[in-house]
Amino acid sequence: MTIPEISFKQFREWYDKALPHTNEIIYSEGCKTLGIVKEIGVNHITLGVAFCDNQLITEPVDIPMGDFREASEGEILKLQHILSERNLRWTQFYVGLLSSYKFETNDQIRITRLGIILGYGVFKEINDKGELVTFCVKMNNEPVRYNLHEIVGPVKDYQLEPVTSNEREYLANALSEAKKQWNGYQSRIEPLNSRGKIGDIYYYINDYMEIIATKESGKPKDLKRYRKLNYYIIRGDAEEICNLIEEKRKRQLVNNEEIDTVKMAKKR
Repeated sequence: MTIPEISFKQFREWYDKALPHTNEIIYSEGCKTLGIVKEIGVNHITLGVAFCDNQLITEPVDIPMGDFREASEGEILKLQHILSERNLRWTQFYVGLLSSYKFETNDQIRITRLGIILGYGVFKEINDKGELVTFCVKMNNEPVRYNLHEIVGPVKDYQLEPVTSNEREYLANALSEAKKQWNGYQSRIEPLNSRGKIGDIYYYINDYMEIIATKESGKPKDLKRYRKLNYYIIRGDAEEICNLIEEKRKRQLVNNEEIDTVKMAKKR
């Protein structure tokens, strides 16, 4: 590689120009080209990915140094759609294109647009409408949302990326400020301190539909009740569930047809 010789005047003129930064999304009016900056040269800007003449170019493209402007929100979204259609994503860490990630339910995700961070969440699914659905989500400058079915928007509008440990902590802190916590083992949102400490009293419902008070012992039986949602710090919560079960069963009996005991016996 040959390093070009430049004069101090050339260097000063280059330095005084308004320069884009690496990973910035820009548009060249003269070249009619939309792209993402990979490198800054002396007299040119190298785009790592570009869209020109209705074609996506995944090889480096050079445009003149002075011929660019910051891309508009609409242009950024357009380029995001183009990459999403091809299962590609722009990574700011590698300053280049990679294949899109495929996430599983309960994975924590970074939600970006061409690498620009928009928020964090816990992935649930892509629904039939092509929308990104999360269990909980914290978007920039918005309160954390956690109703277990948070629709973020069309998935083609976003890049989904794995989170770092610091980003996991950021989402946990956002939930904590709302007095909530994410239980990834059970795919649910819980209030803080939803499980008692050793020796604390909690309640569960037995097979006679009785509410039983017991102490947290840290044993498997306590964990099993906790995981199966039969663990109540507040007795009134257990009473409410008992009442709901009773009412639900009564309605079920009203709606059921006569039970054919002969057929039921054969099924056994």
